[in-house]
Amino acid sequence: MASAPDTTYRARRAVEMRSHMRKTITWTVVAIVLFGSGFAIVAADSGAVVVVGGTAVLVVIIIACAAYLAWQAAGTRASSTMISDWAAANGWAYWGRDAPDDQAPEPFESRFDDYMLAHETFPEATPLLRKGTRRYVTDVLAGTVDGVAVRIANHCYETETYDSDGTPVTSYTHHVVALMSQQPKVTPLRLVRRSRLGKALKGADDHVAGIGRMKAVDLENRSFNRAFSVRVADDADMVLLYEMFDPVLQERLGNGTVVPEVDLVEVEGAWLMVADGGTVTGGHLDRIEVMEEAARWAITTFV
Repeated sequence: MASAPDTTYRARRAVEMRSHMRKTITWTVVAIVLFGSGFAIVAADSGAVVVVGGTAVLVVIIIACAAYLAWQAAGTRASSTMISDWAAANGWAYWGRDAPDDQAPEPFESRFDDYMLAHETFPEATPLLRKGTRRYVTDVLAGTVDGVAVRIANHCYETETYDSDGTPVTSYTHHVVALMSQQPKVTPLRLVRRSRLGKALKGADDHVAGIGRMKAVDLENRSFNRAFSVRVADDADMVLLYEMFDPVLQERLGNGTVVPEVDLVEVEGAWLMVADGGTVTGGHLDRIEVMEEAARWAITTFV
């Protein structure tokens, strides 16, 4: 049985779908007329069957493409609306990249700092936030967690590669991130959840992590070392590091009882960030609360 947020998301998406289809139907008809007429003129010498059949196929392709684009846009818009509603209900400020920049509604008129923070440029403060040839955030939430200003957002970065024919290919990597401006105990630092391949090839994974100004550090707990990789600067204060990752924390991280399911913690300068793969959507608003708890844990642990 679908959960309540998922059911609401589906309903919102259907409404947005109808709205987008009404907006695009005119252009779809125009495209059908133009391309269909052009095809008919080109194929006129081939007979009526070819003309009718080819035009019908072209019409189906155009309609299918228009419907797919409208469905994608409807899903994005429905998600943003539901995330904005969540913010209004939970006392957070919201800014979506494609949302109109109107005056903040209640209750945010009395929370000017959060509203302004949500609209600030998202800083490229840590390695993840600087990755890729192009990067951007959407659905930014700003609020406070245990008195600390926190921004939660959907982050995406693009990378350019080439296929076997030399054709450029763009890939997109998505994370949900929570970013805080705090002075950490040890900086820079990365806590990375190992992938299955990273667990199987732990030595090689740590060697690659050690290329550059960061080094991988093995701590005392084997379960922790299999699950996570800790990476710090060559001149890091190891006494502070071992105080922060005490045996109790290592044990709880190793058996998965302490931290919400996040893939990455990055500390650099006066910035602290937690991240998890994927995005927040209207059907999975619970991920916002997961990131809120992850931010609370990170503040307690690393600051």
